[in-house]
Amino acid sequence: MALCDRNGALGSARFFVIGAFIAIVMWQMVVLPQHFGFLSSVLREKPEHHLLEQWKAKHQHEKIARMHAEQGRHKAEQAVHSARSEGNLSKNAQTMAAKPYYDIVALIFSTGSAKDMKRMQLAEKTWLTWHGAYMTNLTMTWVYALCQGDPGTSNCSSSGVCSSINDHAVMLPCPADYARLIGKGVAGYRYVAEHYDFRYVIKADVDSILDAKCTVKRIQQIPKSCTSWGLGLWRAARDSKVFENEPGAGKYKNPVYKKDTGSDYYPPYMTGWAMAWSGDVARFLGMGGLPADGLHSMPKWRDTWTIEDAAIGTFIAGLNLCRLSLRSECSIWTDMTTHNEYHKRDLILTNASEDELVNVIHVKVLPKGEIEDFEGPLKDRISRPRNQHGDVANVQVESIKHCAAKCYLHPFCRAFEFSRNATAKDKERIEFSPNATAGDKERNCQLLSRKGPRDNKAFKNFKLYIRKDI
Repeated sequence: MALCDRNGALGSARFFVIGAFIAIVMWQMVVLPQHFGFLSSVLREKPEHHLLEQWKAKHQHEKIARMHAEQGRHKAEQAVHSARSEGNLSKNAQTMAAKPYYDIVALIFSTGSAKDMKRMQLAEKTWLTWHGAYMTNLTMTWVYALCQGDPGTSNCSSSGVCSSINDHAVMLPCPADYARLIGKGVAGYRYVAEHYDFRYVIKADVDSILDAKCTVKRIQQIPKSCTSWGLGLWRAARDSKVFENEPGAGKYKNPVYKKDTGSDYYPPYMTGWAMAWSGDVARFLGMGGLPADGLHSMPKWRDTWTIEDAAIGTFIAGLNLCRLSLRSECSIWTDMTTHNEYHKRDLILTNASEDELVNVIHVKVLPKGEIEDFEGPLKDRISRPRNQHGDVANVQVESIKHCAAKCYLHPFCRAFEFSRNATAKDKERIEFSPNATAGDKERNCQLLSRKGPRDNKAFKNFKLYIRKDI
C-alpha cells in the first residue's frame, strides 16, 4: 500500500510539472501576443523593428562605427563639421573629434623678425580673413611656421605656439637654414596634419598674398575625378635644371639632390609663393601627423635638398594627382611689406570702387609710365584684327590710373592698352565690344582678356600693359 501511495504521488508531481509547462507555453503563445503584440511583430517584421529604445541607445555607437566603415571617413567628417556648425554636436562626439576642424588650413613660412611680425598682422587684416565682399562659406585658420634659430625667436619655447610673436606662430623642429628650407616644409606639413582636420591646405610665404576667395572658387570647379590635386603655378618637367656647384648658381646650388636622384632636371613642381593642396596630399606630405618613432611611426622626408618647392615636387612625383594651374585664374602677389601694399591689394580683393583704387595706384615718372603689378609700357599690341577693340572693354577714362583700376577690378581683364592722345567727345562708362567694327571709335583704354599672342608692334600710340599678379 505504501508503495502505491508513493507511485501515485510521483505521478501527480509529473502531471503538475507537465501541466505547468503547457500553461507557460500557452501563455506565451496566446496571452502575450494579444496584450503586447510581441511575438506577432517578431514573426512579421525585421528584428530591428521590435528592439527596445534602451537597447538602440545603448548600441548607437555600433551604428556610427558601421557608418564610418560603409560610407567612409569623409562623410563622417562632413557630418561632424555640420553638427558643430549647427551647435548639435554631443559632448561624446566632440571628444571623438579631438582635432579642430577647418575647411582650409594655411601653412605660412615666416620668421619672428619685426618685419615678418608686421606682415602677419597685415595678412590677418586682409587675405587671411573673410570680410566685406571677400567672403566664402568655408572656414579657415592659419599657422605661421618658425624654425629653431629664426630671427626673433630667442624668447620662444623649443616647440609649440610662440604667442610673443603671434598667437598663430608655432616653433617647429627644424633648423633656421635657407639651404635646408625643406626642413620647415616637412615639419610644417607634419604639424598641420597632427593638429587639425581639414579638406584643403594652402601653403604660402609670409610676404605673399593669395586671392583665397578666387582659389576656393577654382577648387569648386575641380572635376570629381580629381580626388587628389595640387593647385598653383606649376613648372613643367625639364623646365628647371638642377645645379651642382657651377659658378653663378648661387642659392640654387643643389649638389645633394643631384647625388641622391641622379637627375639633371627637377620634376614638375609648384613655385612656393602660394599654392593649395587637397587634404589627402597635404596629409601625405605630413605623414599623417604621426611620429617618426614608435609602433605607429612614419618615415621622415629628406631635409638636405636645397630647393624647397622642387623637393616637394619630387616627394609627390609618384602620386596619382591632378596638376591644376592658378595662372591667369587667381591673383598672387609677392614681396609685400608695407601697409600701403597690403591695403591696395585688399581694395582689389574686396572689389572696392574705382576711385578708391585710383588713389593708391602709383605711376612712375614719365616717360617710363611704369605701374606696379604690370609689365609695361610695351610698344606692342595683343593680336587681333586691326579694327577690333578690347574684347573686355573699350572705354574713355580720365587717366592711365583709371584704366589700370578698371583692369584690376574686372574679373576677366589680363591686360590693357592705353593711349594718352586718344579722345572721345564724352567720357563713357565701360562698353563691352567683343564684336567691334571698323566704324567704332577706339577709346583711350582697351581692356583685354588675354596676355598674348602679340603683334610685336604698337597700334597707333597705344602702349600695352600686362598684369603680373594673375
